[in-house]
Amino acid sequence: MNPTPTQPAPEVDPKPHVSGRVWALIVLLVLLAGGGMIYNWNWQMRGERARLTERLAAIPTLDREALEAAWLNRDGLPNVSWTPDPQADPVLAVMPRAPHMKVDAIYALYRGHRATAILAISPIGGWFGDQRIDIRQHPETMVARPLDAIEQAELDTMIGLIEARRDRFDPESKEYGWTDHVLNQARRLRELQP
Repeated sequence: MNPTPTQPAPEVDPKPHVSGRVWALIVLLVLLAGGGMIYNWNWQMRGERARLTERLAAIPTLDREALEAAWLNRDGLPNVSWTPDPQADPVLAVMPRAPHMKVDAIYALYRGHRATAILAISPIGGWFGDQRIDIRQHPETMVARPLDAIEQAELDTMIGLIEARRDRFDPESKEYGWTDHVLNQARRLRELQP
């Protein structure tokens, strides 16, 4: 007796086949989702930047007491720290850019009861006084117009006070690292002035 030859089983593709249209649809959905997230992030940053510039514009109109009353945290407590201390003259008022933030972003130099210089360094932008800090657009000076002699003197005072503030923190802490970053930005701004 002759055994019947067995027929080989048909080969099965181990990978499921997905048509080009399905892949195109998947790619399109990923691109749309990514574009939507970028648009949303950009829209949020514009709103944050507008709120920050409004807060910066208000500082020169506020004396020390009004500043503390205007800058409250979520618990309704003043969210301003002073370097070296609140009674000193000059004194550096240090605030976060928004009530829910804990990282310092805004540094206002007070002489007497009046703010004479403001420096803001944050992930959404930097400002000195009314000028936006932008090293890409202004590589020579970091700002649109060079600082005048009075602004440079005020920046020098701020640099000294920011350094004193930084030295209060543990060198391993986040506060030290951030304050050191702000100090380096302020020094760089000063060095680039004619």
